[in-house]
Amino acid sequence: MTPDSLLRELQAPDQLSLRFNHLGFGSALSPDDAARHQARTIASATLADEVPRAIQENFERARKLHLYGVLEYEFFTAAADYALLVLEAALRARFLSHYEGRVPVYLGGQPTFLEIDEFDEIFVVKKKMALRRGEMKKPFPRYLKMLLSWARTERLLPGRRSQIVDRALVNLRNYAAHPTGRAVHGPPESSRTLRDAAEYINCLWGVRSREARLFRAPLNRWPRVAAIGPDGSSAEMELHHVPDVPLNERSWAYAVFLAAREEKLTLPFGRGFAYQEGFEATMYPCRRLWTGNWSELSGKVKKGEFLGLEDEVEHLDRVFFLRIGDKEPDMARDLKTLAVLPDIPEGAWLAIVADTPQEALCHVRDHEPSKGPSCSHCFVEVQNRFDTTAAAVDFAAGWA
Repeated sequence: MTPDSLLRELQAPDQLSLRFNHLGFGSALSPDDAARHQARTIASATLADEVPRAIQENFERARKLHLYGVLEYEFFTAAADYALLVLEAALRARFLSHYEGRVPVYLGGQPTFLEIDEFDEIFVVKKKMALRRGEMKKPFPRYLKMLLSWARTERLLPGRRSQIVDRALVNLRNYAAHPTGRAVHGPPESSRTLRDAAEYINCLWGVRSREARLFRAPLNRWPRVAAIGPDGSSAEMELHHVPDVPLNERSWAYAVFLAAREEKLTLPFGRGFAYQEGFEATMYPCRRLWTGNWSELSGKVKKGEFLGLEDEVEHLDRVFFLRIGDKEPDMARDLKTLAVLPDIPEGAWLAIVADTPQEALCHVRDHEPSKGPSCSHCFVEVQNRFDTTAAAVDFAAGWA
């Protein structure tokens, strides 16, 4: 084979790679379209400027491997595997930068600091060593699983539900580093791994985007309108739509909520508004601003009474309080609600950290009573348990 023919062979597109398009696996794309499609699938898999340059350059190598998968299908596997190794390297770098190269440890049972410039230096320490967090001893996070757990403990990776991805990434990394057979990943698996790894790495350095899947940035909330008809019909709209409401819908009950655009404000099957006073019933933090009829609402909108109320709210790692009733638990309440509500029923309570009130409720309903702060079935944290309502209210008042 001549050098020219070898080069042409290397530049020839892989016919299997051409079969992947935006709908899945199907008719073959042209090589140019296939290259553009694969570029689009990893367009969001980019690292922020805050991430160290060496990590950015290593991750760019994984991106290139994915793009070259159009020419060689096996490169999709190489791209996904390498991205996981870059993620582990990023966690090691973030560990060092978090402590500025001076790690608090127990070395030989004595509290001290370990001054290191490179993470690999910890592997040559001869004495028994543990990470020092306050007065507590923690296992030293040498590998990916423990590094992810450390990052969660230090709140560098927020959220509870995304912890299920931690497990998957650890398993994938271990198989990539220690394969027991031949593994082949397709373009969808490769692009998803790159996107997830990029989210993790960016989040380690405090960068979260509004389009993220795992570590989405705090949500913007706007005044939004919901309406319920006498027959159970419902509608949701923006403030500027209020003057154009059809005549047959102007007799409905109206409410204005400060809510994220992703929030569903009405329940299906004519069950009313999703928001319930005194409880956390919506997926994301939501606040009712006003209720009344269309005529009153129209006047308020014309006066601009709801302008300037937009805000930003965190939606991960929220603290919920739930009362364990006689038959089933109550819906979740938040800190401020529990601290100020009058006539709260008596009972045993739990303070639970979760991403949504629904996840907190499911844990209490399905897995309590349990022991300890964690649950093997749910990605929630039981922060505290209270035998009386008074104890729960006092705790909530202190937090609020």
